[in-house]
Amino acid sequence: MSGFGVMAAMLLGCATPPAVDVGAEFRRGMEALHAQRFREAEEAFGHVLAVAPNDAETQYLMGYTEAALGDLKGARKHYERAEKNHKDPVQVYRELGITYAKLGMRHEAEGQLEMLRLLRDACAGTCSRAGFIAGAVDAVAAAIAELDGVTGLQGHR
Repeated sequence: MSGFGVMAAMLLGCATPPAVDVGAEFRRGMEALHAQRFREAEEAFGHVLAVAPNDAETQYLMGYTEAALGDLKGARKHYERAEKNHKDPVQVYRELGITYAKLGMRHEAEGQLEMLRLLRDACAGTCSRAGFIAGAVDAVAAAIAELDGVTGLQGHR
């Protein structure tokens, strides 16, 4: 049900809005996201978050959707919520770091870069995700470098 439908139900005196099928809405959001139908994904993930506001995966996906729609402040809000307990902190640190850099929030972006560097160093190139972590370090470092108009900076100190 759309946000308008929920509001209409409330205005017409319904005690509670109709139940949301969270699984179906999540799947709809994922399908829309993969098809780059970002408005539809935003609506579906919004329905999920209305029922499960602390779901880190949906918060992350909503952040990704908001970023794709050009709403970096909205993306930031959702990535920050996802950061608290997401099962894959690397992707959250990466997207949040890039978003901070695009918003001109250097200090915060550098904090995300430092978290990624700590994970990279702990992995020491031997864990199964070493390449993914190194790529995330480089992506955030490049986004920070763009703040100064510097290119070619990698995630190495």
